[in-house]
Parts: sequence; C-alpha cells; structure tokens
Amino acid sequence: MLGDDDGLMLGCLSAAKALVEEWNYPDAIYTEACQYAYPGVIPGHAEGFIQFGYNAFLQGKTRPTSLPRETALDMVRAAASFRIRYGYNMQHFIFSRKLVESLRPKGNFFQSPYPDYYAANAILISATSIVVNPTPLVMIGISPKSFGFYYYNDREADGVTFLWNLVSDEIRDRLRGTLVPGSNMNDSWLYAMETLAQNFRKEVPLRVDYGRYRLLQFYAYFRSQSWRGIPAILRRMHANEILRYGWLVGAYLIAYLLPLSWRRRAHESIRSSISAFPRFDLRRRTVPQRDILEVIRNYQA
Repeated sequence: MLGDDDGLMLGCLSAAKALVEEWNYPDAIYTEACQYAYPGVIPGHAEGFIQFGYNAFLQGKTRPTSLPRETALDMVRAAASFRIRYGYNMQHFIFSRKLVESLRPKGNFFQSPYPDYYAANAILISATSIVVNPTPLVMIGISPKSFGFYYYNDREADGVTFLWNLVSDEIRDRLRGTLVPGSNMNDSWLYAMETLAQNFRKEVPLRVDYGRYRLLQFYAYFRSQSWRGIPAILRRMHANEILRYGWLVGAYLIAYLLPLSWRRRAHESIRSSISAFPRFDLRRRTVPQRDILEVIRNYQA
C-alpha cells in the first residue's frame, strides 16, 4: 500500500511476482524499504537524504526467507510493549486478498489511530506464511505532505488532524485511567495495541504494557516541558512508578555533576534505555536529487 509521496523501485512488480510464485503464493510478503526525506523536511537537513529503518528479522539477511511464526509473534509482543523491532508502515507489505478476507470478522482491515500499527501486527498474527525480502522494493517518502513532516517538526497535533485519527469511545473509556500527557504518537500507539489485543484475545493473548507506555509519556512530557513539567509528571505518577523509575531521574540529575563529555554519554545512555528503538545504523546518506522519482531512477544499493 502506497501513499502519494511514495514510489516503487525499478523492477518492483516483476520482483514481487517472482517472490509470490517462488514461495507458492504466501499470505504476505514483508519487504525492505528505503526512506527518502525531501530537502528541508527534517530540521537540520537542508539537502535530501535516504535512510533505512530498523528491522530485527532482516538483520544479516541477503536472500528472501520465510518468517517463523514465533519470530512474528515476538515482533507483535514487542509492539505491545512499546518497543519497535520492525517497521509498521504498510509500504513494507504485500498481502493476499485471502488474508484480507480472513480478517473481516475482526472488523475493518485498518482500525484505530495509527492504523498501520494495528494492521501490520494483525498481519503478523494472522498470516500462515510470510516471506521476508531484504532487497528494497519501495521508497517511502517523507515529504511536506506526509505525517513524518509534522512528527519531525514538533507538530504532532497538526499531524493527528492530518491523519484524521479516530478512536472508539469504548477503547477511550477503557484507557481513561491509563492515559497521561506526553506524545500523541504514544497515545495512538496505545489505542492501536489495545484494539489489537481485544480483537485477537482468543488467538494470541497479548499483554499491553501500560506501565511502559506511561514511562514513554512521562519522558516525552519532560522533553517538551523540561524541568517545568516535573510537578505535573509527579502529580500523575503512581506511587509504584515513583519507586520504579526514581533511579532514572536520580541518575539523570547526578550526571549533571560530571564533566560535559561524560554527562552527554550518561544522558544518551539513559535515553537509549527508555527509547522505543534500539541503537542502530540508519545508513543515512545525502542524495543530490530533489524528488522521489529522480531518487528511484538513480538509486544504488
């Protein structure tokens, strides 16, 4: 599935057809994708660049292979624990009509705010055969008309309006006592995982990690408000959360007593321990082209 600022790599359709036939018509194919950021869309990057997202099950792969079911479910469990171990963007997926039809009893194929987060994990739960392809077949655009523009430019509220994110009253009411201020991304992620857990509770019991969601929100709120936000965070923290996460706050404060270079490393280590992503190489490189079609025509691995 592509947006109007994405594109297919040269030879994509013939390569996809070959994969479908070679692997005897699997339910889904998950393919590597390259990301192209238009010039000036990402703050601090006046020139356009390409990069790759993180994917645990493509690490070290050079040829297409089958994704074991237990690995697929591990990816879903990580998503429910607010840890990103693969890209949820629908541009990565090619899926069969049979799979879509099998999911009809669960409601719409795309559900919840951040419908890609829901659908990607629904595919991994439901597909009986998934082929993973380490060669990029699509280019995902990060343009002024994409949600990525709003996200990277600290305009999440505008991005939510842009996506027309909707959440059911039932899910919102169920999570009312869990929600805390922070990032709209984390709220939408929570709604998607709660919807997923409810829809697939008979097939795969999922535990949505509300505590980690709240930790990510507290950290997001601290980053946006700095020290001014601490009183608001403490008012919303449960006693067990203060005990559980107090050492992180203490470590962050103590790091200010260190020399500047050590302080930066300490703060980065703490941020990494909280982050939804592991540390990884984006393989980012600047490109001279100024639109996605030209990037695709000139792409070299």
